[in-house]
Amino acid sequence: KFIDAEYRRNYIIYEILNERDITVDKLSELMGLSRNTIALTFDSIREELLNKHIRLIYNKGYSLEGSEESIRDLFLLLMQEDESLLTDFLPEVLTFNKENSLKLTDYSLASLSKFIRFLNKRIEKGMHLESYVLYEPAITIDYYPSVSSIISPKASFGERAYLTAYISSLSSLNSVVEEKLIEEYTDTLIKRFEARTAINLESKDVFKKNLIRHLLSSYNRIRFGFPISSAALEEVRTKHSLLYETVKDILRNHKDFPSFKGIREEEIALIAAYIGGYIKGSQGESTSKKNKVILVCPNGLTVSKILEIQINKYIPNAEIISTLSLNELKSFEDSYDHIVTTTELKAYPKAIMVHPILTKPDIELLRSRIVAVNQSAKNFDFQLILQAVKRNAVIKDENKLKEELSAIIYNIKKEEVYQPMLEELLNDKRINKSLVDILNSYIR
Repeated sequence: KFIDAEYRRNYIIYEILNERDITVDKLSELMGLSRNTIALTFDSIREELLNKHIRLIYNKGYSLEGSEESIRDLFLLLMQEDESLLTDFLPEVLTFNKENSLKLTDYSLASLSKFIRFLNKRIEKGMHLESYVLYEPAITIDYYPSVSSIISPKASFGERAYLTAYISSLSSLNSVVEEKLIEEYTDTLIKRFEARTAINLESKDVFKKNLIRHLLSSYNRIRFGFPISSAALEEVRTKHSLLYETVKDILRNHKDFPSFKGIREEEIALIAAYIGGYIKGSQGESTSKKNKVILVCPNGLTVSKILEIQINKYIPNAEIISTLSLNELKSFEDSYDHIVTTTELKAYPKAIMVHPILTKPDIELLRSRIVAVNQSAKNFDFQLILQAVKRNAVIKDENKLKEELSAIIYNIKKEEVYQPMLEELLNDKRINKSLVDILNSYIR
C-alpha cells in the first residue's frame, strides 16, 4: 500500500499531526522503500501543504504550522481514512454521549474521541482559529453547556462552540436537524433545478425521499463547513462541469439556502453526482428499481452499521435494502443491483469488496459501480440540447428529432473510450454537418 504515492503522503502527514516520532530511516524501514523515495515524498508533502497555507517544519521532529483552520480540516479528512479508528473510545466521550442522549454511532464516538485528543493538544499549545463567527449559532444546541466536560479547560467560548458544531455534524440516531427545514430545502432545490434545466424529474417522490435522507445527514456538516472527502469532486467538476456548475449556482443562492453559505465544493459534487445518477435512472427503468444495495459483513452488526453510515454519506443514491450475514446471503432471494462486502465473494459477480472504514479508493470504486456519473452526464447534456430546441423553435416531429439527436450524441462515439461533454459536442464542425441539417429537417 505504501507504493501508492498519495497513500504514502497521507500516512506521513497523519503521523505528524498525531505527533508521532518519525524519521526518514524509520519510514524507509516501515514502508520498504529507499531513503531517497522517502525524501522525495517529503518534498512532495511540502509542496502540497503550501497550497493549503500550511508549512512543514523540522525542529528536532516534524510539525505543521500555518492556517489553523486548514490544519484541523486536514486532520479531519485524514482521520476518515484511519483504519484503526474504532479501537479506542474516550470514557468522557461515552459519558457525554449517554448523559445528553445523543445516541452517536460507534463510528461517531470514535471520531469524536480521536478529534478531541487532537483538538485539546492544539488548544493547550495556544493554537486557535482566526474567527469563530461561523460556529456561534451552535451555542443554542442543547448540549453546548456539557461540552466543557470533554474539552480542555483552556478552551475559549469560540472553541466550545466549534466543538459543539462538530458534534452536531456527526452521525447520530437522535439528530438535532429540523426535518421541516430539510424538506423545504429539498423542494427548493428540485424546483430550481427543473426550472434551470427544463428537465422534468420523474418519480419525484422517490428522488425527494433519498435527497432528504442525504441532506439530513449532511446539513450541519454543510452549515458549519466541516470537510468531507469526495472522490467524485474532480470527475464531476472537470468532466461534467455543466451539471456541476448548475447545481453549484443553485445551492450558492443565499436567499434560497441561507444555511448553505460557503458550501464546500465536495458537498456540491456529492449532490450533483446524486442528481446525475438519478437522471440516468429516470431515462430507463423506474428509479425505485435502481441502485439497490445489500451489505454483507461478517465482522458483526457494529461494522455493518458503520459501513451503512459511510455509504449513505458518500453514495447518497444507493438504497441499502438489507444487511446480511454470509449464511443469510445464500438464501437471499430478493432482487438487488450490488453487494457491498468486507470479505471476498468470488461466487457473486455483483459484489464490491471494501474496507470496514472506506478508503478513497473504496469510495471511487463504489461511485464508479453505483453512481455511474459518466452516463448520467451524457443524459443531462442531451436533455439540455432538446429543451433548448423546444424553447427556440417549433418542432414538427419530436420523436424523430429525439431519435436522430440521440444517434449523433451517443452512437457517433461508440468506438471511443472517452465520453465528451456538451461543449465538445457543440463545436462548429459538428454543428454544421450534423445538428443543423437535422434541425432544419424537423423544425419549421
